[in-house]
Amino acid sequence: MQFTYKARDNKGHAVEGALEADTKQLAIERLRQQGLIPIAINEGGAAKSAGTSLDTTPKAKKITVKELSLLSRQLATMIQAGLPLVSALNVLTSQLDKKSIAAVINDVRKRVEGGESFSNAIKNYPGIFPPMFTNLVEAGETAGALDHVLDRTARYYENSSRNIGKVKSALSYPLFLVGVAIIAVGILMVAVLPSFIDLFESFNAELPTVTKIVFGTAEFIKDKWYMLIIIAAVLFFFIRWLITKPLKPWFDTITLRIPVIGPLIKKSNTAVFSRTFAMMVQSGVPMLQGLELLEKTAGNYVMRKNIETAKLGVKEGSGLGKPLKQSTIFPPMLGHMVAIGEETGALDSMLEKVADFYDEETDMAIKALTSMVEPIMILFIGVLAAFLVAAIMVPMFSIASFVQ
Repeated sequence: MQFTYKARDNKGHAVEGALEADTKQLAIERLRQQGLIPIAINEGGAAKSAGTSLDTTPKAKKITVKELSLLSRQLATMIQAGLPLVSALNVLTSQLDKKSIAAVINDVRKRVEGGESFSNAIKNYPGIFPPMFTNLVEAGETAGALDHVLDRTARYYENSSRNIGKVKSALSYPLFLVGVAIIAVGILMVAVLPSFIDLFESFNAELPTVTKIVFGTAEFIKDKWYMLIIIAAVLFFFIRWLITKPLKPWFDTITLRIPVIGPLIKKSNTAVFSRTFAMMVQSGVPMLQGLELLEKTAGNYVMRKNIETAKLGVKEGSGLGKPLKQSTIFPPMLGHMVAIGEETGALDSMLEKVADFYDEETDMAIKALTSMVEPIMILFIGVLAAFLVAAIMVPMFSIASFVQ
């Protein structure tokens, strides 16, 4: 039985041809034995190509880490099971619940079927697929090990998704307490305190300072609540702009010096850097290219400058371990482990060990922070409640004495 195929060689070049095989699966296996990555295989006539124009690019919102991990896992599983890339993308399109992402994957499939490489096809969607993902896919195609690279990528994003979930879970209770406190104070200020204001005014009672502050705040909230919302929104976006644009270097540097929070950020960044770089080394991404990618995607300014310094060290021939030992954000352990990895040729393994260690350290730091935040929040709510009670009860005692 004759099959026509489209595939890519280990340099990423498109290859078309025909071969004899008893079944489609055997044809796929023969192509892989020749070092080719199957893209499309059809019995008889020419391999199908995309019949639609590739000029129209579907619109889609940015994909979440969880969705990216699921997408990578499904693709890796199907390719490892022997499905050609186009068939795997076709199955993936039919299984995705989010229509906007399904449309993107379908367009990627058409591009690949039309002769583009998978990495070039997904580069058309930089807002959906992060640069690290596209670079890893490109490295996998070049090495002829796309399935293994996608498997590692899936594990990486699954781990990232778990870490995000842990942080959200740790912060959920303190944020719940803050929300309850804000709602309770709002109800007191708007619905309860005005009745006490009328009562105290009817007795012409001399109000203490604390009561005047509370009642004045209550009247302002009741009459000008919309102004508070506008001011809060303007302040939020203005401060957010300041700490993400002009003041970002200063803000990131100061944040690292805050007790508890600073060490947590350092441990978390070390774990992310080690895990990401290990995966890129395993996938065949050149060291300098990997460091450039990590530098571009680093969220913290200090981390970005440290990676830039490490990259210069590699370019000058001093290796990666030496500049990492002198880092201001990464612990010395990372530099020592990387130096050993460079000497023994087991850099990826050493980075994995560092990532595992600092993942555990990050979990412990998050638990410690949560255990500190909860009693602080409860204390804050208690003090606020005592302040409000005092503002009401002190003049109440004065009125009671006056009546007697």
